Amino acid sequence: MKVSQDPQFMMDSLLQNIYGLNRDRSSGHEKPHKPVLLLAALELIDKGLASPGRIPFGDDLREAFGRFFAVVRQGNDKPTIENPFYYLQSDGLTFVDAAHLIPFSESHNDHPSNGIALCKNHHWAMDRNLIAPGDDGRWHVSPLLKQQRSTGEAALLGLDGQELLPPHDAKFFPAADSLRWRLERLAK
Repeated sequence: MKVSQDPQFMMDSLLQNIYGLNRDRSSGHEKPHKPVLLLAALELIDKGLASPGRIPFGDDLREAFGRFFAVVRQGNDKPTIENPFYYLQSDGLTFVDAAHLIPFSESHNDHPSNGIALCKNHHWAMDRNLIAPGDDGRWHVSPLLKQQRSTGEAALLGLDGQELLPPHDAKFFPAADSLRWRLERLAK
């Protein structure tokens, strides 16, 4: 998407992305999950419970998602909120990745307790075992990173010892065993 300060251009670009959302049609109709998640997020922003830069994954979002979903659901649609978080990335409408602590290919676990919200750069670094969230509630950084190499590595080194930003709702906190699994794989 082209960057512009023109509000009309920005709104037109956003609408184009929303109308162009890829939606599952395997059941004979378009699944509503992605648009419903966006509506729920916009409602939280409107109510002051979220901001465009931080939409908490908690009870408020789940409640709004469920309420909107009930209006548009068809057939055997199930109100699963987790899937659109992952699949929105293919539509270019996310700045945050839902990163698995224990990879899905090993755990087959898509529950929020096996995940953490990261930007794409930190997700990439975690998946390459250069950084890891620990069960001590802090970030850990691989000693393989060197500050003098690049500003990107220096930024990652700056994470070392920083506190994790947990979800507002404790039931969505990353599981301690998943955090330990990730930390054990930090490159030495």
